[in-house]
Amino acid sequence: MNNLWQKLAQKTVFHFILIFLILFALGWATISPLVFSTSDAGLRFLQIRSLIAERWHTLAIAYPTEVDPTFRYAPYYYAYSLVNGRLYFNISPFYPIIASFLYAGFSKAGLAVSPIIGSLLTAWGTVKLAKTAKLPRPNLMMWAAIFATPLLFYSVQVWDHTLGTGLATLGIAFALDGLQKEKRGAIFVGGMILGLSLGQRPELYVLVGAAGAAWLLINWRNLRHTIPLIIGGLTGALPLFILQQLWVGHPLGMATAANLWGYGRPDSYLAQTLFGGELPRSIIAGNFLFHIDSHDAATFSAALATIIGIGLFFFALRIPRYHKKAVLWIATLLILAGTLIWSIIARHNMVTGLISTFPLFGISIVYASEDEHNQSTHKTYRIVFITCAIYLFAMLTFWPTFGARVWGARYLLTAYPLLLFLAFYNLAAYRSRFPPSLQKTLLTAFTVLVIASTGLQFLGYRFNQTIVTSLVADRDAAAASPVDVILTNHPFWPALIGPLPDKKYYYVKSDADLAYLIPRLYEANARSFTIILLESDQLTMPTQLDDIAITQSSPFMFQMTKTDN
Repeated sequence: MNNLWQKLAQKTVFHFILIFLILFALGWATISPLVFSTSDAGLRFLQIRSLIAERWHTLAIAYPTEVDPTFRYAPYYYAYSLVNGRLYFNISPFYPIIASFLYAGFSKAGLAVSPIIGSLLTAWGTVKLAKTAKLPRPNLMMWAAIFATPLLFYSVQVWDHTLGTGLATLGIAFALDGLQKEKRGAIFVGGMILGLSLGQRPELYVLVGAAGAAWLLINWRNLRHTIPLIIGGLTGALPLFILQQLWVGHPLGMATAANLWGYGRPDSYLAQTLFGGELPRSIIAGNFLFHIDSHDAATFSAALATIIGIGLFFFALRIPRYHKKAVLWIATLLILAGTLIWSIIARHNMVTGLISTFPLFGISIVYASEDEHNQSTHKTYRIVFITCAIYLFAMLTFWPTFGARVWGARYLLTAYPLLLFLAFYNLAAYRSRFPPSLQKTLLTAFTVLVIASTGLQFLGYRFNQTIVTSLVADRDAAAASPVDVILTNHPFWPALIGPLPDKKYYYVKSDADLAYLIPRLYEANARSFTIILLESDQLTMPTQLDDIAITQSSPFMFQMTKTDN
C-alpha cells in the first residue's frame, strides 16, 4: 500500500485530480448559492445567463429601453458600454462563453468548474516551469501555486482571472521549455497560448509584452527561436481579434477597448460620481503592493516589518558576511509578523496587495546569479525574472487603477505563479551555495513562509464565504418580492445578489430619478415596484406625480394608480 501511494505521489496527474477535487468542493460551497462577493463576478454570471437565454446569438444584454431609452438607470454601475444602441458589459467574452456551456449542461456544478479550468492550466504551467528548470519536487510547487497564492480565492469566483493567468503561465512555460530543449514546435505552441491569453484580460497585454521584451533581451541574436514565438502569438491572437471585431465592433473587445480607450462608453454614468476622481499614482502603486488602511498603525506596521524583512533576505542571501542563521530568522520573523497582522485583518476584511498576500516575495526578488549548479537552466530563470520585473514596473507606473478592495492584487495575479517559481528557484540556487547548517535554516524559513501564505489564503476564502452567506438573505428577499420591478440606490447590489431572471432593476440616486422613472414605469404597464435603499443617502418617495398616485402597500413595496384630473 505504501508503495502504491509513493507511486501515485510521483504522478503529476494524481496531483491534478486532488487539486481539482479540493477546488471543486471549495468552489461549490461558494458558487452554488448564486450570489457573489464581488459585483464583477455577478456581471459575469449575468453575461452567462444572457448568453444562454439568447442561445449564444449575441453578447448584448437585454434591457427595458421602453422605460429607460438612454440606459441612464442601468443597474451595472460603470461596467457597461453602448454599441449601436445595445448594452454590452466591459468584460472579455471568452470565459463567459465557456462557463455558459458548462452552466447550461451541468447547472451549478458546471459553473463551479469554470474558474477551476484556469487554475489547472496555472498548475500545469507551474509544474512545467519547475521541470524545465530542473527544480526538486515540482509537484509541491504546483500545490503552492494554487493554495499559497490568491489563486485559491479566484478559483472559487465566477471570473476570468484564473483563465487569463492559466493561459499566460502555460504559454510562458511551453515557450521556455522549447527554448531549453531547442524545440521550435514547443516555442510555437507557447506563443500561440500567449496569444490566446490576450483575449482574457486587459493587463495581459502588459504581461505578454513584458515576456516578449524579456525573451528578446536574452535571445535577441537567435531568430530561430524568436520567429516561431511571434508566429505562434499571431496564430493565437488573430482569431480572437477577428471574433471580437465581428461581435462588438472592435478587435480588442470590450474588456480592453472600453476600459482603456473608452470605446462605447457613455459620456457619464449615474453611479460614477459616487467614487470621486482619479487616484494619485502613488496611491495606486501602494495599493498594488500593500494593504495599508488609512490612519491605521497596525497595517502600516505590517508593511514596514515586511519591507525590513525583505531587505534582510537580500542581505542574508546575497552578501557573504550576512550569511548567518540569525539574519535569516530575523527576516523570516519580520515577514511573519506582517503576515500575522494581515491575517487578523482577513478575518473581517479583504486583504489587498501583492506583497501583503505573498510572504515569499522577499525570496523571489533576490536575483540568483549563474554558477555551475544552475548553468543549464539559468536562461529560463533570467527570462522569468526579467518578465516579472518589467511587468511589475509597468503596472505600478502606468496602469490606471489597482482593482479595488478585492483579495490580493488581482491585476497582478499572473505575477504570483511566476514569482513563486522564482522563489523555488532561488531556494534551490542559494541552498547549493550555503553550508549544510545554513541550508537547513533556509529551507525551514521557506517552509514556514509557504505555510503562512497558505493559511492567509484560506482566511481570505473564509471571509469570502461570510460575504456570500450574508448576501443569500438579500437575494431571497428580492426573489420573494411579488413584483418584478426593483429600484435601488446601491450601484452594486443587483450584481452581488445574482441577478434574478424575473426581476427588472433600475439604479436611482436622487428624488429626481424617482420623478423621472415612476411615470415611465406606469406607461410600461407596471403598477407596483419595490425599492431597496442600501446606501446612507435616503430618498423621499413622492405621493403624486402628475396624475399618478404612489401609495405604500408594505415597508418596501409601492403601488401606482391613475387619478382623475
